[in-house]
Parts: sequence; C-alpha cells; structure tokens
Amino acid sequence: MKGRVGLALCFLLFSVTFMAKGISVNAADPRRYQGPTLDPYCEIEAETNFFNTGYEVRESDGRRVVCLENGDYFRVKDVDFDRGMNEITITVKADEPAAVEMRRGSENGSVLGTVMVNGTKGNYAKFSADTSNIWGRNVVYFVCTYGTCSIDCWKADAVQEADKPSLIDPYRIIEAENMENAGYYTEGDTAYAAIGESRCIISRNVNFSMGVSGFEIVSQTRWPGAEMYIYIDEPKGTPVARVLIRSQRFYSCTGIVSSDITGVHDVYITSNHPVEFDSWKAIPGNLPY
Repeated sequence: MKGRVGLALCFLLFSVTFMAKGISVNAADPRRYQGPTLDPYCEIEAETNFFNTGYEVRESDGRRVVCLENGDYFRVKDVDFDRGMNEITITVKADEPAAVEMRRGSENGSVLGTVMVNGTKGNYAKFSADTSNIWGRNVVYFVCTYGTCSIDCWKADAVQEADKPSLIDPYRIIEAENMENAGYYTEGDTAYAAIGESRCIISRNVNFSMGVSGFEIVSQTRWPGAEMYIYIDEPKGTPVARVLIRSQRFYSCTGIVSSDITGVHDVYITSNHPVEFDSWKAIPGNLPY
C-alpha cells in the first residue's frame, strides 16, 4: 500500500512540474511522438532549455536566469507553435544595449526576429520584436549577437486566425501536378510534372507533425544516373534526401532522411537529369517509443 501511495505522489509531482513550465503532452494521434511539448504562448523560463553556451545564475530575488555574451546562445526543443507566431517578447536585463536573435533549427539557422535591448539600469524589463511566422513543432535558438544580457523568460504571440495558412498533410499522396511551378503532362491516365537540373517544384506549408524518416516518390526517367533531391525551405545547400530513379515506367522509390524534421516547412523537389514526376509522400519519423 505504501508503495502505491509513493508512486501516485511521484506521478502527481511530475504532472504539476510540467504544467508549471507550460509543457503539455499530445496523445491524440497514436502515430505521433508522445513526448512533452512546450507552449510558447505562456512565459517560458530561460533555464528551460536543452543546451546553452552561456551560464545560469540565481538573482537576489530568487529568479534563475541565463546570462549570454556576444556569440552565446541557448536552445529550446519541442516548442509547439500550433497557432503560429508574429511577435516574440523576452524579459531581460542588460547594463548596455544588446541584441538577441531568435533563430530556427540551429544557432546559424534562419533569423525569425531580432529583439533590440536597451540598458535596463539593473532591472528586468520586457522587449519585443516582430517575427517571421513559424508553425508546428520546432527547435528554436536564442542567440546574443551584440553586447551582454541576462534573460529571465520569453513568450510568443500567436497570429490572428485569419492569417493562419492552409497546411498540407505530407503523409497522404501529394500529386506533383498540384505543386507550385509544376504544370503537367499526361501519359495514359497519369498526370505528371517534368523537372530537371534547372527546374524545381514546390509544396508550401507542409506540416511534418509526425516527423519524417524518408520520402516515397513515384516517377520515371530515361536517363541513367538520375537522382531526385528534396530540400527544406530553400533549394540550395545539402538536400535532406536523395532518391535514385532507375525505372523507365512510373515506379515508387524511397529516399532516407538523416535530419530531424518537424514543424511546418516548404518542400522543394528537383533532379540532376530530366525526370517525369508523378507524386510523393512522407514516411513518418517520430513514432512512439
């Protein structure tokens, strides 16, 4: 009996801790990753991070803060921007002007917004900045790019419902002819898009809510050595997946994804040789464990 009471008490304390930090668990979809997510629309303490290159201190009033110098950052994983974002607010102290950038995906990732901080004369104050939009579950970084500052907490503002984009479900078949910049040709009952080295087609606002471990593509080519490339958010750099195309008839081929992709992104698809491209879909990656 005592063991059961102790177990119940531990579970209760665990639940209260997660609620206090704005963390929730989404179990609606059994295929979806079942870990906790952070709610960015309530204040998130800066020490609720998964890595930082600065240091943490406890102030005289009891608050714990993360101190950053120029070039330092902290990383926050599993942030669920299910209502998007149009503004970021941080509570911060700085002796002199400082700048903090919110970046997506890595410390060198795309800049979502830059918060300019004035000297606060030893007090903590709130500073805000407009941001680029971001949707779904993401990893974000707070990078100090000028001066020195101590960050107490941060909070995102959601976009208006009218500005919410229509999201694409990549776990169902997406026909190539319905993608941006596609056009289409027909062969029998099959409509397809033609792509090549100098041409790519795009699916925007793709919601990778279950992550992705690979891409399944249906296409054909008459060119030996043909490969199709999948890029995320911009068609340059290293593709997240490569798919070898070897059939002269429409056939399904799969490319494995090595990076951890979640959230809402634009998908760019191109190839090194002319390929006749019928459709694609994503293979879920964040399964329960």
